This record gives sequence, structure tokens and C-alpha cells, in this order.
Amino acid sequence: MFSSQRNRCFYKRQHRISLIEGLEDRRFLRADFGVASFQARMAETISAKVAFSTRNIPQIVGVKAVGGPVAVDDGSGGNPIPILNTTTSLLDVLGNDSDPDGDDLTVSAKTDGVHGTVAITSDDKFVTYTPNNATYTGSDVFTYTISDGNGGSATASVYVSLAAPTYDLGSVLPLGDSITKSVNNFPGTQWYSYRYELWKDLIDSGVQMEFVGTLHDLADDLVDSAMNTYPLWPSYQNQVFYQSDTSTLDQASHEGHPGSRIDEINSSFVIQNGNQLHWDATYSVDTALIHLGTNDAIDVAREVSTLTPQDSIEHLANTIGALQTDNPNASIYVAQIIPLATSTTWQADAAAYLDEFNSLLAATAPSWSTANSSVYVVDHNTGFDASIRTGSNPNGLTYDGVHTNDAGDAEMASRWHDGLLGVQSGVIPNLADAVFALDENPLMGASVGSVTGTMLGSSPTFKLVQDDANHPGAFAVNSATGEVTVADPNLIDHELADMLTFVVQVTANNYLVDTATVTVNVNDLQDASIADRRIFYNNSAFDGNDLTANAADDTAVAPNPTEASSPELGKSAYLPGTGQATFQNYTSYSRGINGIMVDIADLSVEATLATVDNFFSFQVGNSNNLATWTDAPDPIAVTTRFGEGTNGSDRITITWADNAIQKQWLRIEVLANSSTGLASPDIHYWGNAIGETGNSNTTDVNGADIIGARDNPTFLVSASLLNRYDFDRDRVVNGRDIIIARDNSTFLSPLRLLNLPF
Repeated sequence: MFSSQRNRCFYKRQHRISLIEGLEDRRFLRADFGVASFQARMAETISAKVAFSTRNIPQIVGVKAVGGPVAVDDGSGGNPIPILNTTTSLLDVLGNDSDPDGDDLTVSAKTDGVHGTVAITSDDKFVTYTPNNATYTGSDVFTYTISDGNGGSATASVYVSLAAPTYDLGSVLPLGDSITKSVNNFPGTQWYSYRYELWKDLIDSGVQMEFVGTLHDLADDLVDSAMNTYPLWPSYQNQVFYQSDTSTLDQASHEGHPGSRIDEINSSFVIQNGNQLHWDATYSVDTALIHLGTNDAIDVAREVSTLTPQDSIEHLANTIGALQTDNPNASIYVAQIIPLATSTTWQADAAAYLDEFNSLLAATAPSWSTANSSVYVVDHNTGFDASIRTGSNPNGLTYDGVHTNDAGDAEMASRWHDGLLGVQSGVIPNLADAVFALDENPLMGASVGSVTGTMLGSSPTFKLVQDDANHPGAFAVNSATGEVTVADPNLIDHELADMLTFVVQVTANNYLVDTATVTVNVNDLQDASIADRRIFYNNSAFDGNDLTANAADDTAVAPNPTEASSPELGKSAYLPGTGQATFQNYTSYSRGINGIMVDIADLSVEATLATVDNFFSFQVGNSNNLATWTDAPDPIAVTTRFGEGTNGSDRITITWADNAIQKQWLRIEVLANSSTGLASPDIHYWGNAIGETGNSNTTDVNGADIIGARDNPTFLVSASLLNRYDFDRDRVVNGRDIIIARDNSTFLSPLRLLNLPF
């Protein structure tokens, strides 16, 4: 006999309860031999455990009072569950139900709504609601019954509100690596991936979609090793993200392949059978969300891959091309991928790779769009804090510098969501290409102009993503305003480049990206200057007896007085207003004046034989009366070698036929115009007196010059450029030089020493 509170139970040998005192409802309950548990449902529920002695006399060893399962209405209180009227919804109705003794609850029965059909899923854990009419909007209600498996049951109502979807994304493919899949086994965490957070955002926005993929997250894939639990995704608005490992009704499908580079996605997961998706037998892709490239950067930084960012971009183009082949009308959203923390050397190297990858993506992705399949870039990089969240750093969006934590998942979801709805609503940024003009040699920080566009939102972010190929670093772009300013004035030189081109990216408020090509035309200010004036012995032993104009002529240049070991033997052009000309201003070369060089710093354009008249004017004469001078013979060659003149100036070489100009002066006027870049003309003169050795204050070629050549022969030593007796510049002073001096004796017609005031 056993007494519990005021209730008493009496037992007979037959193992039947004969009396239960204190209860109005009396009934007999059978108990089996051995140790048995039973429930007696009278005015209250009693659970008892009965033990039998060796004499088969039952004894109650424990008893407790419990309640049956409790079913709670869903969507009540004026907050109905939002249901799209165009698709079947998988609903979690057990989420707020309970059983006091912890029995496993299932859905055992249901009723249909007036406007929709209800079905119980095969695992008896969820129900589906299928609208009867895709045009009906409004409320509906149905009931369901739960069972505890021990005879207890309860019924509740479900209130739903049907509405048309705001947008229909169709089948949505999340394609990526572990960031897409979500590594949900970090100790003490229950992070669900951006996919789960995006799914919730899209429910709130009334968007119809279905995540697809060959991968389906498994419960044992989510083990929390620290807590030894298997966290699953909570339902949201009574709707179910994850049902089971094999469910075709939930939203847990994806193509997030941990550790995979883009080329591996192509070779292992995407392309086979001639550029077709290997999963296209099971689903087609209407909308793709691609976040790939992180492992490309990491593998290169860790020296397990030799890919370049350009290689990754090309592989990504192939991936997108395969998606478009599978569905020519697919909408493709590709991410500028989230940054990496840079606390280690390899992370810093990987981050640099990602920066270049993201810049190339912004500049290249628009070209992947087709007539029916648009490719959109969504910025997941700008402003994303990839640092590790700690107590002292609560704003970090990753748990390891690479993978997102729960806040990072929500941030990625928000960007995908805003980009998707931006396209669906037609709020797509359009950044206009820009052409600006800028005077060369500007000041540091000088404003060039601002890049503008439409549909950018109230606070867009601008970024220079592809610099001028030949002059990177010339310009900077204000991230808040899009203003282009001068970053390096030394690179903005008309003669260096008359046009610079670069690409600017804008990230709109909805995180969609557009780019614009910016062209800056550099105006020539005609600020060129004469860097040097030279004469050389063309077609001599010093340039290999080469009549053509080329770089070899530099070795035949007459040293100027400051370079010469004997300054009086050096050669420099005569400049008006410097007094009377001297031996330094003319040569004694037997081939006359057949080659000069003019070095111009900051030359505007190339001089050629065809355009020489745009650069120079040439006259010849032998008098201080310039009115008597005549046009010089035409040159036979004109070449320009940029950067190869004195101090890096631009060297123009002009040559004439041998002896076309001899025993007189050549006047060279370098014109001031847009061709030369000079603000004012430059005038200088070169003279020639064959056989004259500069042995007196006159230019007469006479016996003294002949005797000088005779008395200064060279034998085993070559004559230098400065040797005054080597008239033919063959590196030897010999009988030929004596004859040259004799045959060019001047008598009464020597070279006149100029003395020009201007």
C-alpha cells in the first residue's frame, strides 16, 4: 500500500488497482509484471512506476503529476504568418508547442484553410501550405493537432496572410567556398552563414526564391565541438530553412565548397561535358550569387599556387559563362570579396592579391553581360571589417580573420539583399564616363573634375580601381565625392603623355558597383626649353663612317669647351649677342657641316624629315649682314630620340649630305610653336673652315695650318675628337690632312667671324 499526499492507492494480488481515494473518477489500470510505468488519466494525470516483489506484490516506488502536450496558436494576435500566394511554404508549427514531460511531439492531423491546402511532411514535424489561387491576397486559417506519442494530443490554429511576392528571383544558386557554406563548428558558436541571414531578409521583403545546389548542410556537419551539440537553423516567421539532410522543401541547398579556388570550381564542380554545368540535370539557375577568390589569394600567399589575379578573373569569367550557357537568361551577381585581416605576413600578401582581384573584377565584369544575361558586381569589400571580434574589438566581422562570424553573416546578407532588390526595382547605378582637360605640370592636389552618375544613392563610395597603364599614381579620387585630383604632378606632362586614362568604381548605397573610364587630356603649355646644341662629325671614323642618323652619332659629337681637356679645342654654338665668334664656334671638318643635334627638354612631338619645317628654319651665309643669307640645303635625315639628350632631354638629329654646307655659317632657328613646345624661338650658329687649326685670331687656312698638320702626325696613337689637325676625322693625322689643308687654303675668302647683336 502506498499513499501520496491525501490520495491512497490499494493493490490486489491480481495486479489491478482496486481503489484510488481522493479522486472522483475511479477506474482500474492494468500493470505488467516487473518494473512498469503507467499513466492514469482522471481529474489529473498521474505517472507511476510500479515494482513487483518476489511475491508478485506490486509496490509503487515513484509517482509524479504531469500535463499533456500544449499546442499554441501560430500567427495569432494580429501577427499572421506572411505567406506568398504563388508558392508552397514549409511551416514550423511545432516551434512554440511543448510537452511538460519532454515527449517528442509530432503533427498528427490538420485541416485545410479556405484558401489553401495543408499537408503534413513525411517526418511529421512540419506542414506545408499551398495556396489554392495565386491571385488571392488576404488572410486564411487552418488547424493542426499534435501528439506526444503516449495518447496525449492538442490542437491549435495557424493564421496566415497571403500576399503576392514583391519580386521573384526564381532558383538562386549560392556559389562559393567555406564563406558561402559557413564553417559552423567554431567553439561556442552557432553561426548560420550569410545564406540563412539573406533568406530571412528576403522573407521580410516578400521576395519569392528557392536556394538550389548539390550540397545540403548535414546536421552532423554543424557539431559544436565545445558544447557537443548539433545546432540547427531556427525557423523564421514560422518558415523553415533546414528540415533534414535530404529535404527538397527547405532552403539549405548551396554550392559552397570549402577550400576551393575558382579554377578548382571550374575543373571539379562546374564545367564538364563541353562547358555545361554538371548539376543542370537537377536544377537550373535563374539567379547566381558568387563569392569566390578568397582561396586563390590564400593559396598564392602560402605559395601553393602560382595564379595571378588576372588568372582568377579569367577562371571566373569561365564559371559565369557556364552559368549563362545553362540558362541564357540568368542574372549573375558576383561579389567583390570580403577582405582578409592582415595580422600575418601571408594574410597581408593575400590581401594585396584580393585588392587587385577586386579592382580587375569591377573593371572587367561588365563585359561578361550578354543581351539577356546581366552580370552585376556587389561590393562586399568596402567598409567590411575583417578583423577578429574580441572583447576589446567588438566590431570585428570574422572569427579568424577569414571567415565571417554572425555579424559578418548579417553584413554579407544585407549587401546581397540590397543589391538584389536594387536590380529588381531598377535602382542600378550608372556612372558616366568622363573626359577632363588639364594643363601640364599642375600643382599637387589640383582638382581635375568630378565623376558623376545616376542612381548612386545619398552616400556612394568612389575608388580608383584601374590606373593608367604607363603612368600609375598620377591621380587620386575622393572616396566620398568622386573628385579627381592630382597626386603626382611629375607624371602629368604633355610631352610624357598627352592623355591619361584610368577607371573609377562607384559603390552605390545598395552596394551595386559600376565603373567609368576617365580620360584626362593634358594640355601643352609650350614650356619646352633648349637643353643643348651640338655639332658632330657625321660619316667619320667616330660614328663608324655611317652616313645615317642614329644613336652612333653620339660618339662623334664634338666635346663642348667644358667637357674638353683643352677648352679652346671644344666646340659650342655661336649665340647672337655674345660678341665675336671664335674657333670654338666652327669646325675644320673636311666634310663640312653635315650633322647637328638640338636637345629640347619637354619636346611636344616627334620631329621627322617630313615635318622638319615645323621645327626649324635653316639659312647659310658668311656675313654679319643676314639679309644676304640664303636658305640652306635640305637635310637628308631627321630623327628624334626622346629622353636621350643632355640631362634626359629629347634629342633631334639633323644631317646633310657631305660638303653640302662648307666654308660658311649655318644659322639654325628653332621655332616657337606647338611642335617644339618653345615659348620663344632659339637661334644659334655653327661655322666650318676646312683645314683651319685655330692657330691665330683669323680663320685663314694657310701655310701655318699645312705645317701644323705636317709636324703633328700620329703614328701608334689614334687621334681624338679634339685633335685640330685630323681634318677628315679618320683618327689619323697624316699626309691626307696635309693635302686637305693645302687644297682649302683661303687666300682672300676666309670664314668671317660673326659678331651679331641679336
